[in-house]
Amino acid sequence: MAETPGGTDSPGDLINRFEGVLRELIRAVLGQDWHEGAGIDLEKLREKQEYERGRRRGVVISEDLLAFTEHLQLAKIIDKHWVRFAKILGDKKRWTVYSDRISAIRNAPMHGRQLLYFEQQLLAGMTGEIGNIVAQYRSSQGPDAAWYPVIESVTDSFGNDVTKDRRPPTRLSVGDTVRFTCVGRDPQDRALTWTLELKRKANRKVDEAIGSQVELTWVVDNQDVSERTEANITMTSGGNFHRNGFYDSTMFIAYAVSPPTGLS
Repeated sequence: MAETPGGTDSPGDLINRFEGVLRELIRAVLGQDWHEGAGIDLEKLREKQEYERGRRRGVVISEDLLAFTEHLQLAKIIDKHWVRFAKILGDKKRWTVYSDRISAIRNAPMHGRQLLYFEQQLLAGMTGEIGNIVAQYRSSQGPDAAWYPVIESVTDSFGNDVTKDRRPPTRLSVGDTVRFTCVGRDPQDRALTWTLELKRKANRKVDEAIGSQVELTWVVDNQDVSERTEANITMTSGGNFHRNGFYDSTMFIAYAVSPPTGLS
């Protein structure tokens, strides 16, 4: 079977990643004032947020309105503040071509239509290039980022953002399955190894995967019962040197795990 351009990522995955990279860049450059001067209708974003909250019961919905923006809105923000983005994204004409191309390509997979092979190649290439540009920008903000990878995001299957929600309201039960979607980027383009360990009386390794975007799975067991069970996710590059000696970055999230019914 032929491999999809961009590895195993679907066109929808690539579009989501492209938009995620733009949101990350906008946050880094504009901070909390990202919506000012760009004519973004915050009330519509709040309506979208509430719609998601009602439709996706049992899932933690982001409180960050930027998370509910789409490509046209993200492009509008960048265009309105181009002076601040020019040194990062470079040539304005090239950015405009990329942005317009993404807008045209985006409609097909988002409405269930299949992209042609050359369109998939274009999408994968543009997503990778913009992602690398943003990674290089972050590298310029701190000397260590030029050598070591960074965790871009870790989200659990309930929608909790591990980078923000270190103690989410989600209570687990024995037998539950928790999946963590992990995204990282390495300025040296090395393989990234992700490890999921549970911290209780002794560390217990439960899953491992390799890639820039992976999924780690934890099936909650009796030995995980506690009012504070930490799921620790560690990322390590394939290089000889690491930011923290033996690994590059780590994040944790602590859950309360209830005992099985009828047991104490």
